[in-house]
Amino acid sequence: MFRKKKMAKKTEPDLVDEQTDEEAFKGEGATTSHYVPKTARDKCQNRECGQLFSRPHHLRRPHHCRRCGEIFCRPCLQYTRRLNAMAQPDPDGVPCKVCLTCFEDRVLYLGCTQRSQTDLFRLLRKQCKDEMTDIVYEYEITTRNASEQPRFWKDQFKIDTTQECLRLLRGFKTTMSGYDTLNTVKEIKGKMNVPTWQKSMFWALESQTTRCRQCDSKLGRIKKMRNCRVCGLTLCRICSQKDLLLYFEDGQTDNIPHLAIIRYEGCPEKEPKVSVLLRCCDDCKKEIVRRQIADNKWYLQKPKPPDLQSEMIRMDDRFRQLINDIKEEIEKLQSIINEPVEDNEDVFGDDSIDGVVEFESNMTVLQIKQSEIDNIKENVNKSLQTFFNMYTELKNILKTTRKTLSQKQLVFVMNYFIAKKDFYIEVKEKLGKLTLVNSMCDDHMS
Repeated sequence: MFRKKKMAKKTEPDLVDEQTDEEAFKGEGATTSHYVPKTARDKCQNRECGQLFSRPHHLRRPHHCRRCGEIFCRPCLQYTRRLNAMAQPDPDGVPCKVCLTCFEDRVLYLGCTQRSQTDLFRLLRKQCKDEMTDIVYEYEITTRNASEQPRFWKDQFKIDTTQECLRLLRGFKTTMSGYDTLNTVKEIKGKMNVPTWQKSMFWALESQTTRCRQCDSKLGRIKKMRNCRVCGLTLCRICSQKDLLLYFEDGQTDNIPHLAIIRYEGCPEKEPKVSVLLRCCDDCKKEIVRRQIADNKWYLQKPKPPDLQSEMIRMDDRFRQLINDIKEEIEKLQSIINEPVEDNEDVFGDDSIDGVVEFESNMTVLQIKQSEIDNIKENVNKSLQTFFNMYTELKNILKTTRKTLSQKQLVFVMNYFIAKKDFYIEVKEKLGKLTLVNSMCDDHMS
């Protein structure tokens, strides 16, 4: 009677809170299959508490954590989590009493918990890096064994420094033709990005690289991409200094632009009013400085025609290497195509399980052969394209130096060109015949 009167004096909100707390402590709606038997524990499993469950039980009674199912005393179950019917965290679940470990085990997010995935992420990232390292290593070995041709265009083509400098001078003169001599290039610099006359023939190819060609540092937001205005090489800001000066001499009316590397002999002592500084790589800088010291007007002289003999000697080793590589690839292609393929007619007419399995295995073998044939053909076509480019370059040099050759030299050079042209045509015809045999294999697969 006394207790009823005491409860009647409580306000309605206090009564609601008490009922909610009791429901949360009872954990109605959550499973109890994972509970540890009360007889298996004689004390609270909280390490900081560890109180024995003494008698009478109403003073220190054992209670279950609704999340992990372990035994705790009532004061150690003062934390609440929303759990579903399977005793798992759920923002739409029922509020239940849990221990401190279950309460602090995971970060609370919108009434539920999240599991930390940092360790799993590090493990997966390490595995991914190891796999990528193995793939790159195998690819480099395969590429190195398949073809040792240089991948960098500078190893195959020689930059004509004189022609590139003349290109810059012509572009500079055209740009400044509509301006007064008192105006500087700095005033028009903000009106344009990189002008077309400053881009070499390899500019577009180099713009696709992601690393500096000199220091091999990665280019991005921190290190911006810079290009040499002579050869187009991709560099970082540190490796490409503004040392190439294009200018008009002060007080001169001939309207002839000049070029020089600053801080070297042959450079004007005072910066001209109409001038511009361009970026330049170390190789181009050394070549221009060498010519500038010998003659500061070297770019105004008519360029000497290239020496056909030296160019043929320089390219002959490369021709031989390409010919050997192409012959090896053709032999490999012939061996793959001529390799016999098992063709069992009974298999194709058999509807049994063994016949279907053997038919699928034959199809797989043919598909593997097809992929190998395609890869070899692609390598041969790349080598032939390089071969044709070198042949065209020598042919252009022959046009400019033909009059300077004697009769014996001309006969030798023409025979050399005929031999290279015959080899190119022969490989093309042989590749076409092998392609026809390859189509027959395709018909067999179909």
